[in-house]
Amino acid sequence: MKKLLRSNLTSCSLVCLGLFAMSGFLSCSNNKVKASNPGPAPTATVVVPSGDQAPIVQGSPVPEWIKSSFRSVNISFDGTSYKITSDSIPDYNSFYFGVGNVKFVALPLGRQGNPNKIQAQGYVFNIPAVPKLIEGGKETGLGAIGVAVNGVAIFNNQAAPGDTLSSEFVTFDDGNGHPTPGGAYHYHTEPIKISVNDGKLVGFLRDGFPVYGRKEEDGKPPLYTDVCTVSNALSVRYCRPIPKRLPNFHCHPTTLFPSGVCHYHVLDSDPYISGWFAGEPGALGGGVQAAGQGGGPPAGGNNPGGGQIPQGCPQPGQPPPAMLPENCPRPF
Repeated sequence: MKKLLRSNLTSCSLVCLGLFAMSGFLSCSNNKVKASNPGPAPTATVVVPSGDQAPIVQGSPVPEWIKSSFRSVNISFDGTSYKITSDSIPDYNSFYFGVGNVKFVALPLGRQGNPNKIQAQGYVFNIPAVPKLIEGGKETGLGAIGVAVNGVAIFNNQAAPGDTLSSEFVTFDDGNGHPTPGGAYHYHTEPIKISVNDGKLVGFLRDGFPVYGRKEEDGKPPLYTDVCTVSNALSVRYCRPIPKRLPNFHCHPTTLFPSGVCHYHVLDSDPYISGWFAGEPGALGGGVQAAGQGGGPPAGGNNPGGGQIPQGCPQPGQPPPAMLPENCPRPF
């Protein structure tokens, strides 16, 4: 592993930009990783039990951020990418476990459940260990575009074909997630069991870049500058290299990545998390793909404990107004 981490970080090429960005990604402490280069790295495996238990490390040492950040997943490293295997089952109670399940809980007031139920998936996310920015980004497409730190799949800002995300907001449970017809529980927006208007690490997209909450770690709103390009992104603090397609993506050091890292921030409006990748995404295996993109519209009356949507609030299928009244259910 030490040999893998040793690389020359001084070049300004896009490949070396990715290496420089991930000097933090591959080192989760505040100690800088130094030195030279690669032969094939031994496979290292981390088994992370459900809940908040510390992970069990098997094989060669792995980056500290895995052990400190992820739970409810299995992770292995082959020297090129991190393979994260997840069933995408949330580690908290949800309406979508179904009545009679010990983890069932009623929906928040004003929400209406869709007819789907959570089912274990077999997602395999191949996350590049050295992500590379690509000029203009790459559209995500449907299905799982990333994985949250609790193992739940992250989807983009679109609903299933023929549906709209705004019509699905009302079906989100109290963790802001819902399942597809195939049972794949997922997030489109701020996952409030992980991050609530703060700077916590939310997860990683399949291009290898991390996702943080709506704020920076110091509690301040993110800053952005567009006076930069993908080739010098890490040398310009708060650089936003792809501003039109990725308004919530910029580059600067964080606690986990002190040498600097390009990353996404959750937004409280479109694109919420993202509709584009900043880099080339790793392969996705298992789970429910595009056919199961959205959770679907609400099922009529399927909202035990949720109550009716208050008068003056958007009904299912209606887009939310610019300013929601205080008593209306919120998607984030």
